[in-house]
Amino acid sequence: MEKPLTTISERLLAKSVWGLSALSLAALLLTRELGILTVTAVLTLSPVLYYFDLKGRLGRARWLENALILLNFAVAAGRFFYLKDSFLLIVADFLVFFLLLKCGFKKERGDCLQMIYLSFFALVSCSTLSLDFTFLLSFIIYVLALSWTLSIYVLSEPSDGAAASTESPDAPQKTLRRIRQNAGLTLALALVFAVGIFVFFPRFSLAVFQGAFLGPVHQSGFTEKVELQKSGRIFKDSKVVMRVQIDGDGSPAGEGFLYLRGQALSSFDGRAWTAGKRQETRMDRNTYKTRALKMSRLTENRFQISPPREGPKIRQKIFLESVDTSLLFAAPRLESLTAKFPGIVVYDDGSVSRPAGFKGRAAYQAVSSRGGEQTPGPADDEEIERNLAVPQNSGKIADLGGKIFSRRDSSIVKARKIERHLRESYRYTLDLQGAIAENPLEDFLFVSKEGHCEYFASAMALLLRTAGIPARMATGFLMDEMNTSGSYYIVRGEDAHAWVEGLVDGAWARFDPTPRATRFEADNISLWARARQEVDRLNFLWIYHVLGYDQEYQQRVAVKVASKLDPDLTKIRSKLKFPWKKALAVLGFASLAMVFWKFMPRLESSSKQGKTRASARFYKEMLDALAKRGHLKADGETPNEFAMRIEPVIPGASDDVKAITDVFCNSRYGNLQLNSDRMSQIHERVKTLKSNLFS
Repeated sequence: MEKPLTTISERLLAKSVWGLSALSLAALLLTRELGILTVTAVLTLSPVLYYFDLKGRLGRARWLENALILLNFAVAAGRFFYLKDSFLLIVADFLVFFLLLKCGFKKERGDCLQMIYLSFFALVSCSTLSLDFTFLLSFIIYVLALSWTLSIYVLSEPSDGAAASTESPDAPQKTLRRIRQNAGLTLALALVFAVGIFVFFPRFSLAVFQGAFLGPVHQSGFTEKVELQKSGRIFKDSKVVMRVQIDGDGSPAGEGFLYLRGQALSSFDGRAWTAGKRQETRMDRNTYKTRALKMSRLTENRFQISPPREGPKIRQKIFLESVDTSLLFAAPRLESLTAKFPGIVVYDDGSVSRPAGFKGRAAYQAVSSRGGEQTPGPADDEEIERNLAVPQNSGKIADLGGKIFSRRDSSIVKARKIERHLRESYRYTLDLQGAIAENPLEDFLFVSKEGHCEYFASAMALLLRTAGIPARMATGFLMDEMNTSGSYYIVRGEDAHAWVEGLVDGAWARFDPTPRATRFEADNISLWARARQEVDRLNFLWIYHVLGYDQEYQQRVAVKVASKLDPDLTKIRSKLKFPWKKALAVLGFASLAMVFWKFMPRLESSSKQGKTRASARFYKEMLDALAKRGHLKADGETPNEFAMRIEPVIPGASDDVKAITDVFCNSRYGNLQLNSDRMSQIHERVKTLKSNLFS
């Protein structure tokens, strides 16, 4: 049975393990993916348990600890099989509570080693929950802390006896040499493992599992159903939804922003918008290509969404984060889409969605025609009828339309007048006050006269419908925030937007009645904002160009570098004309000789070292037994001095103490070989000593 941590090096080990655990828990918290219960447990229990451990007030109950660990495992299994929670979050929560359980009891060396393992696996789960480049800093700090902790763990090993270090004159030099060797070795190994985790594991998941075991788990909350009084939360979410690169001069449009359309909603019941009945066309491709080791990967395919138009194009490269929808976003009018999907679904309203199992991060290219604010009209009367339907009791809204425009006005004039009236007479706000209204749209138009973009779009769509003009709500994002250091646009949850598409002169025309100003001014941003842009740029480069979303980019870079280096390497090889194969063979043999020369003495002395450790183990058992009776060995006291001091105190056991001490000293510092008979004799001495002490 192991003893609690008592020596200085062991207490230092305990504190180092605490620090290592704190680093891994902090890294998991920084992913912002853990649930409120887990976060609360970490923030409250960690400092409390550390305080009690520092004061020596933690107890030891193996049965209780094991029972709680089994309970933790049962909860994780229940969440996976019955609640169908995310596998990533289940693993992260399991590791967090396992680590907290180990922190909550008195620790032995074995517990410290388990906590080191747990902290390591917590970093593994952290690397899958978030691919943020800033977590590289966490890994660097963790690697340094791990190197220190493992060095302390090795140096605090008690296998050589309690007094071994005081008997050897060169002990300090040996200790320093062990510190350097262990620190260097563990630092190198930890660095290799950290790089492997941070780079290889995400790339492996992307290539083999298509990112199914990568985070983030909590997705951006874009919804395919718009409820007027429940949909304002997304406009306050600053989480990045996508990043967009545009070919050419980078200017999205003359307006200063670009609409990224997701879907059109035609069915309105007075409180909520839905897509309604739509016709869909599935475009399936054989996109799996067999690779080595019987693995597959998706190949890139081009999908033609609509017939191409003459004129300028908007070519977008979109890097989509995890969102709570299968919709794909692009500037209207979308003509083609290139992506690594096994298929897509195209709806008759121009919306495009990816397969249900592909809601994680995705990169795709979209080509749209400029002037996409006008697209071809509906193909049948059913769609026209669907986009003319109004809820019951909409007469008050129809009367308002009669005050805004004249019946003699053309459809486009009516639409522009409604758009201008809503922009000038109503106020945009996200802070809606008051109770839930029976008719939220009438409350917006005639009572509060303020709301977010979905109120404005709903009002205009119904005003157009009451005027006999087919109309629908379109939802997506407004893109106006440019990362000047990375030459790409950032789209956040707060950029979600709704506008109106009205059927005017045989084509769907875009109208935006919301008085929403452009938020971003590239020439007037603060130093803090520029720093955030730089961090986001590093994340962008890391996630999409290093971890594997843009493998073609990586191949182009590799080919370019190789093509530049190859002529130089050829010239060097031709000038040197060195027999490389023979040199490598000689170097290999020399390396083997060095290995044998370095390690053969250790192999020859391994048997002796093993028996020396056996004598040290017996000697430590004797010290432990005497310590329980109150006879402690002083730090500066040699084994022989301790035996002489003990002799008059416990005369009945002095012979056993002297015999065990002699064997320990002779085997450790002399040439005494411990054969099986002598080992049995010394073992009997220890048993006799314990019997005399506790009888």
